[in-house]
Amino acid sequence: MITRKPLPTPHIVCFGEAEALSEVLPLYANSHQSGAYVSNPSKRTRISVVTDDTDFIDDFIFVRKELIENSFRRVVDLRGEIPQVRLYKPLYYGKRPDFVGTEWEFVIGKISSDAVQAKMRLWASDPDRQLTVYLGFDNPDRNRNYAEILRRRLGSKPAIDIRDDDRSAKNAMRKEFTEMAKYVNYVYNLSFAKRGVPNELPQNEVDEAWEKVTDDTARNSNLFNVMSIEQKMLLLGHNRNDWANFYALSADEIEFLTAIEHNRWVVERLMQGNRPCTDEERTEIEEDMRRRLTDSAYREAHPVSLKKKYKLERGAHFDLCSFDELGVDESGLPVTRYDRDIIAAIPLIVKTFNDRNNG
Repeated sequence: MITRKPLPTPHIVCFGEAEALSEVLPLYANSHQSGAYVSNPSKRTRISVVTDDTDFIDDFIFVRKELIENSFRRVVDLRGEIPQVRLYKPLYYGKRPDFVGTEWEFVIGKISSDAVQAKMRLWASDPDRQLTVYLGFDNPDRNRNYAEILRRRLGSKPAIDIRDDDRSAKNAMRKEFTEMAKYVNYVYNLSFAKRGVPNELPQNEVDEAWEKVTDDTARNSNLFNVMSIEQKMLLLGHNRNDWANFYALSADEIEFLTAIEHNRWVVERLMQGNRPCTDEERTEIEEDMRRRLTDSAYREAHPVSLKKKYKLERGAHFDLCSFDELGVDESGLPVTRYDRDIIAAIPLIVKTFNDRNNG
């Protein structure tokens, strides 16, 4: 049973150069999902990007179009004496339940701006906000100096992440993520085959299943899932010190993290270029699914479902919707079973990784 006090809302404020921001923003959007958003849709994770590189902002919005246009976002221009603010609502605002748990703020300005620093002080003092500051400038000394200044002025509450260009460290992290991604893929395959959550992760079977994944999008999807595990555990009060122990998640914890995982997956898919189905496409898919479940002749005449067809041919994913809107798949079973199985397997995944690499 989850009895913790109300969860704070994650807020990540990013400063730095275009190269570093391009690399880190998708990672924050993927991993830092708001636990509070599950029960209160107004408690979305906020990502604030502060830069005077307007070309970067324009390019990021262009490249991540599907994510940005389905999110709450605003652009704040601090270059003049009076700040200029442009507000944007999600594409389906007012028509469908909110389904993107991340909002964006693009601030045209500098870290030294009085307005930016005033906001930083306000955010750092907010007890309902989990503030993280990312410093991604090209000069390492500049990053370290700014980190010291921010700690002195804002106190110890904000977490401060500094750009790390250590290639060996990145390769080690990539190796760790890849190993656990193999476990996630293995669990997903069992879930897809309706075999439930395993009690062990046989290395030979895990490796064999991973070798069969030749699509980069599918491999990256497993990697993105793994990148969020540590944050999910933190939401339940666990950290890496628990990885050596096999602790079982309660039914309430699984349900809670299943909603978190769906919210994360929505962001992942939008970043990969998928889009939500239009109202017309949703109606067509719902009718196709109904007939496939009740009419064997129709199913034989249409071996490929519209849900799969629209996803492959149009990039329109039917499950890009709120957690409460999720229904059944083509077999008539709840779509959420995949996420539930992955969540239930987290203790096994992290313990197995710890035993094989740190034991």
